[in-house]
Formats: sequence, structure tokens, C-alpha cells
Amino acid sequence: MSFTGNFTVTPNVIQQGPASGNFTFSVSSLGSSVVSAVVKDAANITVGTFSGSPPTAQVAIPATAPGTTQLSYTAVISNAASTPDTISVPLVVNIGAPPTITAFTGATTITSGSSAALSATFAGGSGVLNPGNIPILSGGTVLVAPSTTTAYTLTVTNATTSASVSSGTGSQPSNVTVTVVPPPVIDAFSADTVHTSSAANVTLSISTTGVTGNASVTGTCSPSGTISPFTIALSVSTGSGSSIRTVPTAATQTVCTYKATVPNAATATAQATVVVTVEPLPTITSFVFQATGSNAPASFALGSDVVLAHTYNAQGGTASINGVTPGIGTTTFPDIRFDTAYTLTVTNLAGTPVTQTLNAKVAPGSWSALNTATSEVRRGATVTALDNGKVLIAGGMDATNPNPVPSQTARLCDATGACVSKTMERLERSMPPSRLARDRMPGRCS
Repeated sequence: MSFTGNFTVTPNVIQQGPASGNFTFSVSSLGSSVVSAVVKDAANITVGTFSGSPPTAQVAIPATAPGTTQLSYTAVISNAASTPDTISVPLVVNIGAPPTITAFTGATTITSGSSAALSATFAGGSGVLNPGNIPILSGGTVLVAPSTTTAYTLTVTNATTSASVSSGTGSQPSNVTVTVVPPPVIDAFSADTVHTSSAANVTLSISTTGVTGNASVTGTCSPSGTISPFTIALSVSTGSGSSIRTVPTAATQTVCTYKATVPNAATATAQATVVVTVEPLPTITSFVFQATGSNAPASFALGSDVVLAHTYNAQGGTASINGVTPGIGTTTFPDIRFDTAYTLTVTNLAGTPVTQTLNAKVAPGSWSALNTATSEVRRGATVTALDNGKVLIAGGMDATNPNPVPSQTARLCDATGACVSKTMERLERSMPPSRLARDRMPGRCS
């Protein structure tokens, strides 16, 4: 035999707990060949018999223990054959736990712009906070950030049975109201001087808005000196106050940071700091040419970049190299054209400077021996590299004369070593304007 109808039950979901009411099982028309149609439970025990039209069977809903999620039933249909032909049709009833709320807690007062932590413990379903439709797990915590005072409701719903329970109803825990208050504000926190001498007095002043109580002040000094915590009393009407304090004594620079903390009615706090410094001299630890790692004079090819490496402590002041603010660790001066002195000037906040200078020279080009025959011998002449690639030999004393006299001629030599002799007057008339390198070397021309 075959069965093509439906096997259904009402209700098809129940809640865990004590027995209450009946299941109504239904099947489609059984036909004349069917002589037996019953409902069996998971233990294969007959718990109901179909009768009527359409055929139904009433079965008492059993009590269910915690943790039970399903009940299994089977419709067993048999015909009147000598050896009955039987069909079994299974059906499942889902079971859901009753939703309950054990605890619902959270912060009751917060500062505007901050958040409150709400916690809940519940069973038998999924939890949601409203307003906001915010999911929450049992035993978990969520953050809410209302802009105004807000009452939050926890609702726990069983997905199987759709049964729900909410805080603030019946015997359930109360809703949680989060009260929002303005933040505390420190409008000003200052010292009458931020650069002072060891053991001198400074006056700290503070003004606030929305603050409850007084200002608590702590301080730390580096590298030495201690500050004991103290309180600045605030006027109830103006929210302001001041205190005269003595800065610590220190042999070297002492930077003291005073931190003021003020609370509002929600115990939120605002903080502000003021720094008072006993100024030491600025220091230059290192100022070298990066290419050589030395502060000795160095030569560079014409047009190359000069990179200066430096380590210094301006003690909060300023630093410059030839009027240029240094970079971090190194400073580059591009395209050197002539001998240059680079001076690092470091000035502290008291205006005291310390300086260090590096001398960079423009390296001469390639030199060739003179190939012009001459009997001229000079002592103390200058040799100057010109921008046009030639070399000017001028000045000095005529060393061929028993009584040396100043030379009245100059020699203009090219890169091959070929030279022409010119009087100083002719040289001035014939030479075009040219920027001379500053590298002048005393020497001898022969």
C-alpha cells in the first residue's frame, strides 16, 4: 500500500516545562483499505489512534526536561491484508526553552560623548537591547553611547517558540537608565612663567566649567626633582583657583610637568598639563660632514651636494645652519659653487646660543705639469682655479733675482699645462669676468 497524504501536528512547537494540553495529530483520508492508523512515540509506544473524518488523534503533551529540543512521533498505517502492509510516517515536534532574565545592569551616569557598559544574564533565547536593536549575549557586555538620558530595555526571545520576556515587566529585572551629563572642562591651566630658575616660585592657575569639587594636581620631573601631589581649591561660583609652588632644585635641566585633574558629577575627568622648565645651555653633540664622518675641513667637487650630519639638543629652543632649519639627523646643501663655512647655531629657550662650524672647500680640478719652457721661478705665488677651466698663477716674488722683487707678470695656463705670460695690466683687460674658486694655494711656479 502507499500513503500520499499529510501527517501534521498542532502545535508543532512547544516550550520546555510541565505538561499542558494535547497535541492534535492529523492525516489525510485513509481510504477503505486501512484498518489501523495510530500515533507512536520515540519509544515505539502507541500514544493515540486516528478516528473521525478527517482522521485525527489526540495525544497529551508530555512534560519535558531542560535540554530537550525535540519530540519524535510516527503515524503507523496498516491495511487489512492477511499479512498487513504497514507504512510509517515520521514527524518531529520542536521544543524551546522558556526565556528568562536573571540580571540586567550597567552604568547609570555617563559624560556626553562617552559610552556606558550594559551587562545581562539570561537564558532561553536571544537578547536584544532597545532602543537601537542592539544584540547582546548572556553573560556579555555591550557599549551604548546615547546622546541624551535613555532607558534601555532588554528583551529575550526564543527563536523556536517565539516566546519573549522583557526587563521592567512582572518579576523581571528593571530597565537600565543611562543618564547623560555634560563633560568637565578645563578652560585654562597655566603657570606665570614656563622658564624659570632652580628653586624659584611659580604660580599655577586654573579655570574650569562643569566641575564638581577641586582640582587634583600631580607632577613629574625629568631627569630629576620630585613634586608632591597637591590640591587647588576651586571657587564654587567661578570654578577657578591658583596655587604658588616652588619648582625642584636641579643641577641640570629639569622639565617639570604638572597635570591637573577635575571631575564632573558622573566622575568623568578632564585633564590639562603645564610644563615648567629650568633651562640649561644648549648642546651640540656632533656636527660633521656625512661623507667623511669628521668635522675637519673637507673638499667637494664643484656642483656637488654637501650633506651635514648633526646631533644637538636645543632644550626646546631653535636651531639653524646658515639660516636654514636643520633636517632630522642630516641637512643637505646642494650645488656647492665656492668655499663655504657652515655654522650650526643652537639656541635654547632662554636665548643662549652655542655654535659649531664646518669648512667645505671646492676641490680643484685635474692638474697637469706645466709644459711651457720658462726660467721663471716664483716664491709665494697664488694658484687659482678659474670657472673656465684655466689656472691663474700670479703674484709672488721673482726667485731668480739675488734680491727678490715682486713679480709684475702672471701666467694663464690651460688644462694641458700650456701657459701664456701676461702683465697684470694686460691680464685685467683680457680676462672676461669670471667667478674664481676660493681655493688659493701658496706655491712655486717654475
